[in-house]
Amino acid sequence: MKLEGRIIRVKSLKAPVVEIDTATESAYVRFSSNRVARTVFRSEHQGPVVTIDFDEKENVVGIELIGVTEFGIQSLLHQAPVSVAPQLLDKVRYVAARPAKKFAVA
Repeated sequence: MKLEGRIIRVKSLKAPVVEIDTATESAYVRFSSNRVARTVFRSEHQGPVVTIDFDEKENVVGIELIGVTEFGIQSLLHQAPVSVAPQLLDKVRYVAARPAKKFAVA
């Protein structure tokens, strides 16, 4: 699915949670805890790498941005082709990203 020139409307009724990892200059804007069914990659020549996760009903689960230095919600969403109800953005929560799980090497 190509997203160029297309704005995706986020249908969530819950305010997003922004998971921030400043060490990797990345953020994940989570709109739901639904299981991810597919991920769409969006990249431009300039700007961060953006992927959008969808659930099985094609609702946006979350947006990952890699290569960002500004973590405010308006700045993050400006980088992604999405539209979010403004009243949800007043209630955004920011949390530290969970560290990646370490796997044992056999």
